[in-house]
Amino acid sequence: MFKNIKIFMLLLLSVLFFGCADEELEAVVSARGDDTPPITYSVTVKVSDDINGASISNAQVVLAGKTKITNALGAASFELAKASYSLSIAATGYKSYTHVFDLTADNQQVLAAMAETLPVPEVSYLFHSENEDSNFMQYWGDNWGSGATITNIDDDPDFIKVLKVSSGTNWGNKGAVAWGNEDQNAINISTYTHVKFKVKATNLTDVEVIVNSATKVESNIGYLINNGTLLENGWVEITAVLPDFSDMTWFALAFNGEQSGLVLLADVHFVTQTMIIQGPHEAAALPPQLSDAQAIVLYSDSLKQDKYISVWSSNWWNAPIYSQGNIDGNYYAKYEITELGTVGGAVGLEFGIENGFVDASAKTMMNFDMYVESGITQIQLKLVSDGGDSLYKTINPPTGEWVSHQAVFSELEVLSGTLEPSTLKLAGFIVFGEAGKSFYVDNIYFSGESIFSDLVVTVEDNNNVVIAGAIVSIGDLSVTADANGVATLNLQEGEHSVKVSADGFGLRQQIQSNVGGGAITLTMQPLNPGPFLPAPAPIHSDAEAFVLYSDSLLVDKNISFWEDNWYNAPVYSQVNLAGNNMAKFQITPDGRDGGVVGIQYGVEGGVVDASNKIGMRFDIYATSGVTQAVIQIVASNGARIQTIKPVTTGEWVSLELVFDDLVDSNQSFSSEELTQLGLQLWGTSSDSVYLDNIYFY
Repeated sequence: MFKNIKIFMLLLLSVLFFGCADEELEAVVSARGDDTPPITYSVTVKVSDDINGASISNAQVVLAGKTKITNALGAASFELAKASYSLSIAATGYKSYTHVFDLTADNQQVLAAMAETLPVPEVSYLFHSENEDSNFMQYWGDNWGSGATITNIDDDPDFIKVLKVSSGTNWGNKGAVAWGNEDQNAINISTYTHVKFKVKATNLTDVEVIVNSATKVESNIGYLINNGTLLENGWVEITAVLPDFSDMTWFALAFNGEQSGLVLLADVHFVTQTMIIQGPHEAAALPPQLSDAQAIVLYSDSLKQDKYISVWSSNWWNAPIYSQGNIDGNYYAKYEITELGTVGGAVGLEFGIENGFVDASAKTMMNFDMYVESGITQIQLKLVSDGGDSLYKTINPPTGEWVSHQAVFSELEVLSGTLEPSTLKLAGFIVFGEAGKSFYVDNIYFSGESIFSDLVVTVEDNNNVVIAGAIVSIGDLSVTADANGVATLNLQEGEHSVKVSADGFGLRQQIQSNVGGGAITLTMQPLNPGPFLPAPAPIHSDAEAFVLYSDSLLVDKNISFWEDNWYNAPVYSQVNLAGNNMAKFQITPDGRDGGVVGIQYGVEGGVVDASNKIGMRFDIYATSGVTQAVIQIVASNGARIQTIKPVTTGEWVSLELVFDDLVDSNQSFSSEELTQLGLQLWGTSSDSVYLDNIYFY
């Protein structure tokens, strides 16, 4: 239900973000310039039959992005760093196996007992005119929050069972229909390669085939309806690729067009078809034989792996279809352009999220080998760190051969912020070309030796008095200023975003070039004063209010998360004044022009039903430099918005947001399904907003 909330809110802000999930990440802090190789441990996965205990040979074991085949004793061995890992195993005649474990010691064994599979039907029927449904689906014909109207048609002249899906209002012109189960009732579709369905469309021109898994990233592939196989009476049959999911939870079809419309839908079923495998005839050339200290390896059969790519196919938009192949045991990743992805389909690869950032500060470039089929005109690599992102482009790339690419950090095109190699977390490929054309990737690693030098930062206030104890941060490196207000940071050459925080002062940030060392002085501005007295007592009683946050009223449901970073969010903290708690949100340098935070109360533990209330009320105190605020009351299907400009500053204001008086973002807001409060602020980085006594009345 909540999967589209953040996408929806970002659209409201007209801000485009690539693939990033904006959650708090825990950085892996490593010493700069330390050449000590990482400690690795041996782990052996032993695969056996869960009934008779017999070893299972030739099982495919996938661990930390590496794929190995079990030997005659059912064993496959890996060398990995200490961390938490997700293991998956596939073997002919057995159900897929997944397991999460912590690698804590050398020579560790993981025992995997696999269950035999029953014979799988050649076809699985989800919704069909001539066959009963093959599987129980708890949620049958759900509109998935799209607002679509779904109607059973029992008098269609062509098919006995037909659904009419009419455009909704929640996702533009889209109309979705979906079938789903809870995780414990997930369905194994790994033996099927394609889904077939018949449609007759009015005004709707394309369809996204969406498949969710209990353990894997969502698959979303777009198709043009007119490219399907033409049948009689205006019907078209579409054949779409299925992901290799052993635990499908949802299957959905989302139809779209430039204007509202409808489709008739019939005969949705899963089938197995012969896959035609094309691509390079030989593996990528062996990369240079680099030592552990010379490279940080994400993916290679030829180099020792340091980190692994946990997600290969995050769908940023119209993502190419991901699959894996091998040539004589040398594995590669393949990406095929979809029908909707010909003008820039983008796919994300995550490697610095599950187990902390990748610290490549001692390196100068990202390397990868790529094979491109004719018909692809441009491929871009977007490299993303916690401080910003940059772009590498290859226009009219060589085709029909493996080419080694070097994305040198200092030569990349800056997109936003500053790329900090110490906090790398993901990369994305953006591809332009003909539908059905593919590119292939192998040997992904960081290399090159950075030159380090000292950047000396002096921190002072607006009266030129040094500030001892200020925290100076660049990427994952933080240094506390000494008694002279000086912090010395040993950095690689390049552009850096220097951030400074100190008690009583606004946040400070400056982009600084470090070449051969240097010294800078950063001046901090004092915080604009906050409230001297607590917020006034609420005017409603416990019986009249549904309370989310207050020391004066009994809380009905707690706010579960205060700092969902929708876009350059203000920094959240709790403040106690005269024994009264309040929430403080301080504007950041990046968020001076509309940074926005989500305050969650209806995501964990279910939505809040405020249908018997007239609105939301809370007390707000804005410091003197706050110029504008936008408040969003968010439901699972939309939001209502209040813009406050100018903002009353320097005093507590009791704000009452009557649902019916607010601007409805998409005419589908439901006070029965409330989830978040959005707070967007304009001002200086010395300014804050304080909230108290948040409740529905």
